[in-house]
Amino acid sequence: MINKTLNTGFSEITEERLLYHGPDPWYVEVALTGNCNFHCRYCNRFSENLDVDMFKTWISGQKQQLRHLQFTGGEPTVHSRFEEIVLFCRLYTKKLGVSTNGSWDLEKYSSLPIDMFS
Repeated sequence: MINKTLNTGFSEITEERLLYHGPDPWYVEVALTGNCNFHCRYCNRFSENLDVDMFKTWISGQKQQLRHLQFTGGEPTVHSRFEEIVLFCRLYTKKLGVSTNGSWDLEKYSSLPIDMFS
């Protein structure tokens, strides 16, 4: 028997998610950039930035709305088109999350339609 919900601090693991065998993506994690405004030793840093236009084409081409889209990086909020990406993707996902170092002002985070932060 699986617990109904396991809160990991980053994303929730539900029984429905664990047992999902459908044709469409359940959870998509997207690294927007390898850039960051901090210099943590454990960070997943790389030199490329996401090709935003190609990503938008992929997202809009999905047959069904994604259940959970999570942005990560480096630090996703330093991507020059971060706010544009969030507003676009909000149309194509039920839950939108961001893994961030929390360096923005609270008002800036609150101004975007993001469901969860980690």
